Amino acid sequence: MQPSNKPINPKIQSFLESLRQRSQTPKSSTETNKPRFPAYENYQEKQRLEQLRKQEFFRSRSRELKEVYSLNKRQEQERINQIIVELHSLAKSIKNLKKEVDVAVQQTPIEASQYQFSFLEHLKKTLKLLREDVESASSWLHLFNSRRQQQSFYWSMAKSKGTKFTLSEERSISTSIG
Repeated sequence: MQPSNKPINPKIQSFLESLRQRSQTPKSSTETNKPRFPAYENYQEKQRLEQLRKQEFFRSRSRELKEVYSLNKRQEQERINQIIVELHSLAKSIKNLKKEVDVAVQQTPIEASQYQFSFLEHLKKTLKLLREDVESASSWLHLFNSRRQQQSFYWSMAKSKGTKFTLSEERSISTSIG
């Protein structure tokens, strides 16, 4: 800068001198590491810690939900297995019942009496009711299995053909009710 003819204000002059001195003196390492805005940096650190706390909370929460969900799934599977075992035992007991009925019918009474007559009548009524229940259960089970086969066919076709199969007009007409 070239000196000008105008006199410089003494306040401005002292400010300029302090700037020159500051630029000429080397800064110490402690000054460069000193935080410029400690309040803002503290705020940032608090925000970072809060974010970490939230992440840990959600991780632990999702872990708990997975454990509860897997426990429920295991309990459902155990109940299903118990029902399957009961069904197998019922099927075996029906076979055993057939054997017992055969034995009861084959035993010839020594003497025909009212007791023998009422026993066989009661056995006949009970077996008729049981047969109706078994036939009803059998027809229901047959219907259930055929529906399951139809569903598996539908979903296998949907998987292989995609929306071309599921959204086709012919398919929607054939599956519509009414």
